This record gives sequence, C-alpha cells and structure tokens, in this order.
Amino acid sequence: MGPVLVFDLDETLVATEKKFVKGMYMIRTMKLNTRIFQIIKRAMALRLKGKVDAILLLTNNTNVPSIYGDKEGGFLDIADLRFKEEYNVGMDDIFDMVYTGEKGRRGLANRTYNLVPYRPFGNKPGPTAWSGSPNKPMNYRPQKNIATVMKMLSEIPGKNVSLDNLEDRIFFFDDEPREHTLKSELDGHGGAYITIVPPFGKGPDTTDLSPIELALASLERGGGTRRLRRNRKRTMRR
Repeated sequence: MGPVLVFDLDETLVATEKKFVKGMYMIRTMKLNTRIFQIIKRAMALRLKGKVDAILLLTNNTNVPSIYGDKEGGFLDIADLRFKEEYNVGMDDIFDMVYTGEKGRRGLANRTYNLVPYRPFGNKPGPTAWSGSPNKPMNYRPQKNIATVMKMLSEIPGKNVSLDNLEDRIFFFDDEPREHTLKSELDGHGGAYITIVPPFGKGPDTTDLSPIELALASLERGGGTRRLRRNRKRTMRR
C-alpha cells in the first residue's frame, strides 16, 4: 500500500484572473502552482513504479462555460489545456480519478451541491454543466472526507487500490481556510492535511510541504514513508 495524493484545483493548483459575463467565465490568465506540480511530477514517477497508489483531483469547481484567449470550453477543460501547455500532460495523464462539483437549480447556481465523476476532458460543456439536485438545503456543502476518497478509489478504471488504513496514506492539498472533514479524520494518523498558505495566487507562498516531501523522498530512496512505518509499529504495539 502506498500514498494517495488528493488535490483541490482553484487556488491550490491554479490561480485565475477571471470575470463572469453572461453565463460564462472570461478567463484572462490561469497561472499554475509550480511548487505543487513538482510534487505531482515526482508522485507520477513513483506511481509508475507502484509506490504511489493514486493521484486524485477532488474539487468543488464545475465545468462551467469559459473562454480563454480564442479557446471556448469548460473551466476544467481550460485547466486541462493549461496543464498541457505548461507541462505536456493533461488531467487524464495526471489524475486517476476526478470528482468535480455539480451546480444547483436556477437561482442557486453558485451553490455546489454534490460531487460527481467527470470524464472525459475536451468535450464542450452543455446544459448538464448546470444540472443538479434541487432538493438540497441552501447550506449544504459536499464532503471532502475519507468516504469520498474511498468512493473515488473504488471507481478508478482498471485499478484495484487498497482501501485499508487510508487515514495513514492520504496527503490532501487544499486552500480552503475552513477545514474540511478530512482534517479531523487525518489528525493523529500518518496522513497529512496540507493547506496552501495563502491560497495560491494571493501572495508569497509559505505552504509547509515537508510532510509530502519527506514521504516522497523516502519512497525515492527505496523505502516506505517514515509516517507509514511509524504508524504500523504503533498499531503492532496495541
């Protein structure tokens, strides 16, 4: 069993300068978080060796209609385009599974109600980009928790990723200052909840990436992660 890396998108992996005009985002710039992409590149190399179990994208963003330069597509499609422009890899190359937000009914378009699998990239968004479940309460927020990660892992095509001890194996990256459920689920275990500080694009980056850097370095040297080994020893003593 190896680490599972889980990433948010907006203000974690990308920062955008955009405005909303007539039902569409006009994206002036989309900057990529080079520090985090260095982590992703290392994780992808280790995944090829079977040392990283999965790399996931779990975002409340939706694939709303957007324009970037002369390109028209969904917001996530444009992020996919920028990844290819900058790193020559698309989201389907990076992520084993992608869950995105789904918008609510008219009048509640800015409420994200639930998380849905999104495949494939490159399709022009249609009306379904705005579909949703009209019966959810106004203050409902989809959960970023271990249960959602388990569901994503179980749906990866052609892979059988172990769901055991995920609290010791998840490295979660998000800019959200209001902590998700995953924070309390990972506390005291081998996994790590890494908050992007400040949200990417809002100022000089002071994010502490040492938990994932130590874990990847250990795997690159041929060992397991120290965090996972320590937890296994603690479990054996019980």
